[in-house]
Amino acid sequence: MQSAETGQRGYLLTNSQAYLIPYDRGTAAVGPAIDELGKLVIDNPQQEQSVGRLRELVKAKLDELAATIEDQKSGRTNKAIATVKSGDGLHLMDAIRQLLGTMDETAYITKP
Repeated sequence: MQSAETGQRGYLLTNSQAYLIPYDRGTAAVGPAIDELGKLVIDNPQQEQSVGRLRELVKAKLDELAATIEDQKSGRTNKAIATVKSGDGLHLMDAIRQLLGTMDETAYITKP
């Protein structure tokens, strides 16, 4: 997610296609990473529920990133920047980080 977000911001600032490389790599990697995490917690209902919530948050963040990139490509730079400035994407990333942190803490607590 961080690579995708970094690429998005770089693209919005520079309009350079080169910044879409980390964005594309990040967006391609996140789904399989969540799938792998889901496999690791299959025996823990609480963690499985957290993975489901993670999928929702990641989808919302990816949608936000994609919308701003599309706005930039279509010449709607002001709209793209306004979306970033709204703070919604920041809140999503914070929620993702918090959820992952909680999952990590819970994994250590519940290990035999």
